[in-house]
Amino acid sequence: MAHPGSPPRLDLPADAGRGRKKTIIVLSVVVAVAVLIAAAALIFLGGEEATSQGTPREVGIGIATEDGALSFSVVKLQWSEQVGNAKNGTTAQGRFLLVHVMVLNTGEEPETYRASAQKLYAGGREYATSAKAATYLRDSSEKVINPGDSLVVFVPFDLPRNVTPDSIELHTTPDSTGIRVTLR
Repeated sequence: MAHPGSPPRLDLPADAGRGRKKTIIVLSVVVAVAVLIAAAALIFLGGEEATSQGTPREVGIGIATEDGALSFSVVKLQWSEQVGNAKNGTTAQGRFLLVHVMVLNTGEEPETYRASAQKLYAGGREYATSAKAATYLRDSSEKVINPGDSLVVFVPFDLPRNVTPDSIELHTTPDSTGIRVTLR
């Protein structure tokens, strides 16, 4: 007989404990499978997201790819000895590589394109844009782009004559992940 104030005693069938154990095991297996499916989805479907947090995605010439709210597409490469004209221009120490890039604002707010945020790689070395040359190229130094608008910029690099470019890294901001476009 139970003491006054103590909870009533429930007599469970002998196999009730086994049923709970089976339920716990089945739930554990379901949770484990769900975790594995979620992890696989992050790896296979979220590969682009994972890439955008460290190393730039690699694409080829003519393929538009976003970095932040700007989409970049390398249109053409052009070599030149001089940018601008004799009175208002500059001559390369080696030769200028002008990378023609289509920039599209895919965001909801104005974004600023900056030539100084772009990098070129050749022969294992990193090259910065030529700020002086960019000032002589229309809209190529720095330009605010409204949502939905696009423009073609010329990203100038003053390279030694014997250097062949491997790739260009295009960025919305100097510290963004960027995209890498193979130039070979």
